[in-house]
Amino acid sequence: MNARNGSNLGNTVMHRLRTLHNFTVEKNDDWETKNFIDFVVFYIPNLQRIQSTGVQITSKLDDSSRMSEFLEINTGDGRLVDRILYIEIDPSLQLDGPGGDMVSFVIRQFQMDRSYQGLDAAGARLFANMTYEIFNLRDQVQPGRKRDTATMPAAQTGSSAGSASTSPAQPVSGDPSDLVRALQHRRTQIGG
Repeated sequence: MNARNGSNLGNTVMHRLRTLHNFTVEKNDDWETKNFIDFVVFYIPNLQRIQSTGVQITSKLDDSSRMSEFLEINTGDGRLVDRILYIEIDPSLQLDGPGGDMVSFVIRQFQMDRSYQGLDAAGARLFANMTYEIFNLRDQVQPGRKRDTATMPAAQTGSSAGSASTSPAQPVSGDPSDLVRALQHRRTQIGG
């Protein structure tokens, strides 16, 4: 299944997280309806401490109104979980294969990487070429702010294959042709 199919993204990923990665994840129709949370991660194997993380998965890239609504509902007083993670998945990424493993990797990094310890709301973009980027969701949804990964520390961009580019990523709009150009640019940076 690829992310283009949309409707069952959360279920597909949740199944993979449970069966292959032994995560403890739960889903609730009220969370999905009221909080836009596809599932909550409560436990990751071999981690002594984990903060409950509400995850929203979408194949819509750079949907700032959706990000803003997710952020507003899930932060502040009365929030449902400790932290939230908004994950955008390239529509051609295979979720029943390596793409599903990338989601696991990004969730683990959000929980384990010290640079995210003070961050209660993050976003991640997973690209078809098996690279990803993690960003501060609050910064992303500020009014009038365009996506700017040039200010993101190098530690926040990476690849599940372990080869991270230290150059800033190029901005990507929701237009698929822009995504293709950005991926080609990233490949040139990584390939040298």
